[in-house]
Amino acid sequence: MRRSRRNISERAERRLYSKGDRTKARAITGVVAGVVVWILIATVGNLAVRAAWPGYAEVEAAMKFTPEMMMTGISGSRSFTCLASSVPVPPGMS
Repeated sequence: MRRSRRNISERAERRLYSKGDRTKARAITGVVAGVVVWILIATVGNLAVRAAWPGYAEVEAAMKFTPEMMMTGISGSRSFTCLASSVPVPPGMS
């Protein structure tokens, strides 16, 4: 039985869409995983700053930070973002 060109192109088209769907799912999973890792790292970092600097925890609720505390927060956020972006991609996800 001879296959028509139409059948072959339809099958190729279906494969193309399924590959695109997998790529999209991987991208969405990667973004979600990155956000979760960033939140975890930022939370641990914030808890570490609060434990190391007792005055920071006291003024955090009122948001009455000194300039040193503000710079610590900004540099901490930068560091947490760099750490989160350096998390390796699991095999098969790239």
